[in-house]
Amino acid sequence: MDEAGEFLQTGIKSESLIEVAELFAEKPDPEAVKQAEYIKSNKVVFSKLVGLCIMDMSVGAHVLRESETKGLGVQIDDF
Repeated sequence: MDEAGEFLQTGIKSESLIEVAELFAEKPDPEAVKQAEYIKSNKVVFSKLVGLCIMDMSVGAHVLRESETKGLGVQIDDF
């Protein structure tokens, strides 16, 4: 949480966050599964990626492809 100032400023606590790896674990933490189901049902996703920029680019490209496939999102010209 040291590099997540925007979460700290808005009062988001670390216990309300899910590690992405936790969702793909062989035996995921039940609390993570519960949080994931809540997010799914309410269509709310916040992402804080810290690490290599190649990871950011890869995840961003995947999200873009999925949203285009599903007809989601808004095109902003010249952005």
